[in-house]
Amino acid sequence: MKKNGGQFNRGSHTVNYLESHDDHTFGDFIRIGLRDVKPDQVITRLDEHARLNERQKRLNKLGALILFTSQGGVMIAEGQEYGRSKVIAKTDAPDEQVGRIDHNSYDKDNETNWLNFEHAAMNSDLVDYYKGLIALRKKHTVFRSIEPAEIHFLDGNNAFAFGFSMTATEAGKTRTYLVLLNAHKESVAQFKPDGTGWVVLADENKAGAEPLYEVQQSPVNLNPSSGLVLMRE
Repeated sequence: MKKNGGQFNRGSHTVNYLESHDDHTFGDFIRIGLRDVKPDQVITRLDEHARLNERQKRLNKLGALILFTSQGGVMIAEGQEYGRSKVIAKTDAPDEQVGRIDHNSYDKDNETNWLNFEHAAMNSDLVDYYKGLIALRKKHTVFRSIEPAEIHFLDGNNAFAFGFSMTATEAGKTRTYLVLLNAHKESVAQFKPDGTGWVVLADENKAGAEPLYEVQQSPVNLNPSSGLVLMRE
């Protein structure tokens, strides 16, 4: 199974994920990718390290938004919802890697693999974001299963920005959805949704099953490393 994002098949179903039981957690993948932490660095302040900074938080939320708007099943690993880090814990057994991020902790029955709910509390807004995306996906089945012919892609105004639209009838109502993504780390992306009447189900800060607010302007601007889910009835 490929780690740090991908798909696998379970019977006739495709399952999408950002992290699984081994290799780096998604949170650590981001920490290392942003060069906030070096792969061989010894972490001496675990709580400080576990608290996500703004750049890390934005990428965690963007990754989660992409995952929960993907067709097929979704798998999340324990602690992914708060950007969990796997730092090798000190035990009675000698280990010269103590304090370093563990990319494959299958053999450790200690704090390296345990869930620290104090760290979840530190990153509670990311936890809430995951809760909102779960609620969105449960109510709006279009994000779980729709005919491929109903998915239409659109380009943004930079090489890392794109979106897609889907139209489906749910609970007797025909709705159109737009998922807009900007993975550029510096540039704002612009999109021009067709027509008016769009409401936001998820943005860079919050997500949920019910509309958060109405779109008030066109074009719509997406900040760097952010996404947006729109709906219109």
